[in-house]
Amino acid sequence: MKKISLINLSLIVIIGVYLIKKDDIKQSTFEEITAERLNIVGKNGNKYVVISNPEKQASPSENNKSLKHYRQSREPGLVFFNSEGDEVGGLIFDADSTNSYQYFTFDQYKGDQVMYLAKDETLVDGNWKRWYGLIFNERSNKPQKKILEEYQKIIQSNLDSTELKKQLKEFWSYEKGNREMNRMFVGRETNGEIGIFLTDRTEKPRLHIYVDSLGTPFIKTFDQQGNATNILKTRKE
Repeated sequence: MKKISLINLSLIVIIGVYLIKKDDIKQSTFEEITAERLNIVGKNGNKYVVISNPEKQASPSENNKSLKHYRQSREPGLVFFNSEGDEVGGLIFDADSTNSYQYFTFDQYKGDQVMYLAKDETLVDGNWKRWYGLIFNERSNKPQKKILEEYQKIIQSNLDSTELKKQLKEFWSYEKGNREMNRMFVGRETNGEIGIFLTDRTEKPRLHIYVDSLGTPFIKTFDQQGNATNILKTRKE
């Protein structure tokens, strides 16, 4: 009996200590954490935020299912997901000896990015070409998963190279609406022009308001074919 009582007493002490320390365990503070990937999840296991190195980066997903064949490359960064299990944007930062880039993206519902902040620097012939700004895209309301399925169906079909090229060209045509269409860029072009650049639904230029690399301000309008129709140039001599 004494042995049993001692065991019971020990169990009570252990349970008591656990209950007292439970909140401390939940709210533990660490000076430093080293990990290849960190997942922030809900009680149901749904991912909400993933911070990862390139090798373990989370794949794009829709309804908690990975979108295969969508993105082959992997970058270190932070990816956000909504409560439906869709990737909705993220932060990407990386660089090497010839390219440096940072992106903060915002995705369309069931689609890819429609707005993002971007900075890209590329080394060309010993000179860095710099491009950065705010970009607005337009996309089809068709879910990205559906677009990818249709694309894969064409790729996997038994077509000769000529017919395959023809069907892919049609698939990515502006009329089909499957492609990403850049509609507005506010920022700096690689040639040093800084301003607002607007395009139509076929990405032809329609209005440019900018200052060139020499400080000369311009306002340009374009016709439906993308040809400049009016150029207002002002320069203080």
